Amino acid sequence: MDIVQADANHIKKVLINAVDAIIKAGSADTLNGVDTNILAKTARQLTDILIEIDDNQGEELFSDEEITTLGDRSINLFNELVYLAERLKLDTARENLDEGIIMMAMWLANHNASIRMLEPVVDALAKYANSTKDPAMLKLFSGYVRDVINAVDPNTKPAIGKTDMTSPWRILNLNYGIVATRSHDAEIMDSAFSTLVKNVPEAAFDFFSQGMEQMDALDYPQHVREVMGKYHNEWNTRTLH
Repeated sequence: MDIVQADANHIKKVLINAVDAIIKAGSADTLNGVDTNILAKTARQLTDILIEIDDNQGEELFSDEEITTLGDRSINLFNELVYLAERLKLDTARENLDEGIIMMAMWLANHNASIRMLEPVVDALAKYANSTKDPAMLKLFSGYVRDVINAVDPNTKPAIGKTDMTSPWRILNLNYGIVATRSHDAEIMDSAFSTLVKNVPEAAFDFFSQGMEQMDALDYPQHVREVMGKYHNEWNTRTLH
């Protein structure tokens, strides 16, 4: 997946292909009354606006709030198509839609808009991260996770210290730390860990404790162990006090 190409034309292609696959595979029973013509029309309308924005860069055709709302509608459409693809067992379309959700999130971040529908984005990011073990790809991917974190709408974030175990915001920050660790890049790890302790300090102690356990279990390189050990020691000390 070439997520860097998160342009509107690519997003449109993913959406239209998914709608076409669902129309071909679906029936009145399996689609449960969903009007696929409306889905197709909505996909084209939304992505045509995205393309218009891309084609007129530098011109303020829409406000940041309007682009953010456009993002809400687009991610919601992706999410609806994901449900239908799963219902119809369209594995390839399902995977492509996950990629499309990430592309949409990156597009919003690149246009200084905010991400408010966070859960579908977090789920898609986690699935992609789990699909590769290549440190070079994970190094690149960690930058995408960082950009998504920075683009999350402040009103979507729980108060510091108030996240529960299932909070998408908490999971997103933890996954940033995991992806950074698996990249084997000390600088990226330091950046991700600093972000994690700032955004979800209530999760830090367990994260670094479990991280140290993984160092031996998965035979991480020494420079990775050193970064994890630094943060583990700091948070272990804080807990003792």
